[in-house]
Amino acid sequence: MKPKIAIVEDEPQLVGILTYLLADEGYEVVSVLRGDTALATIEKEKPDLVLLDIMLPGTDGFELCPAIRRRTTAPVIVLTARKEQEDIIRGLELGSDDYLTKPFNNKELVLRIARVLGRSRKEATSERIGYGELSLDQTTREVTVAGRPVSLTPTEYN
Repeated sequence: MKPKIAIVEDEPQLVGILTYLLADEGYEVVSVLRGDTALATIEKEKPDLVLLDIMLPGTDGFELCPAIRRRTTAPVIVLTARKEQEDIIRGLELGSDDYLTKPFNNKELVLRIARVLGRSRKEATSERIGYGELSLDQTTREVTVAGRPVSLTPTEYN
């Protein structure tokens, strides 16, 4: 089964290029052109990885990233024109697994996707980690202490 990548990007031309590039690398691709419809598509399609632009109509990527994190364990790679150090730090603090700025090198993007997916799959195989009364489920991203759920932000969980 091919890994599925969700592209959340508002530039149709770039979506076409990315779709062609990723399909050629053996990935199944779904795309969303608006931020305000992205979560519904991600929940329906259950991608293995999300490529997320920041500047989107409807809901921006900074708002979407933590929402995606709350709904799925799929890794998120931010792919955006926003190059400021503050934006990169913010994107990573909000829970993205990687941050790549446009214009980007196709080979670099493909390699980053493969590495993030590889790490994600390796983590998913261990599923539950425990230490004393602390238990962490990597599949659902749930944390419990002495059997009681603990609410964590994506950054705290990571």
